[in-house]
Amino acid sequence: MKRIPKSVIVTVICFAALLTGLLLLGNYVLQLDIVKENRAFTVRIDNKSSFDLVTVETGLLTSGDAGNTIKVQPNLHAEPIRSGTSRHIKPKLSSVGESSIYLKFTNSNGESFERSVCSYTEHLTGYTKVKVTDKEITVDESCY
Repeated sequence: MKRIPKSVIVTVICFAALLTGLLLLGNYVLQLDIVKENRAFTVRIDNKSSFDLVTVETGLLTSGDAGNTIKVQPNLHAEPIRSGTSRHIKPKLSSVGESSIYLKFTNSNGESFERSVCSYTEHLTGYTKVKVTDKEITVDESCY
């Protein structure tokens, strides 16, 4: 049986370590706020409530010709968000100029809630974190 030279073994180990390091660095870079702020808009919903979120809708709020607020491009997200779980949603939206992004959901208790998850956007970039509990809904937005 032929032996593998030590130089080949060392090269393979170094390559594996380098590849692992690059993958970890890439994952770290993708989690930086400056990177997240320039990606297509996403919303993370943490459902810490006692109820499932059975319907979830996102869309844009914009001004109509008469200065009234109208909803456009509603996106209904099919899968419910179970109690105690989290989900990332990437709404399929296209820019209509200055607008805001809303989130509307109904829980398994039949209660409906609507919140602004991006109070001002022109580019539909960035992210928002929404935490739903039995007592409150908190929104932490970083969108542009």
